[in-house]
Amino acid sequence: MEKIIVLRATIGVDSVGRIINVIRRGKVNLQEVTMKFINDHVVMHIKLDGSENEIDWLSKKLFRLVDVDEMEVIESA
Repeated sequence: MEKIIVLRATIGVDSVGRIINVIRRGKVNLQEVTMKFINDHVVMHIKLDGSENEIDWLSKKLFRLVDVDEMEVIESA
């Protein structure tokens, strides 16, 4: 199942590193990551392919990060 996780996090290389580290631990195939640095935040679009359970696990782990302010999981077209 293909999904896109859109998240907004506090800006900084450390924040991006923590997010990428969580993604590495998930049993998903990372297809694409795009980032935009806007004012004091980074907006990331993360396109993934994997089982529903793994994507749910990953999204819960990402949302628990201190740096993540907002997150949305959407179906990929």
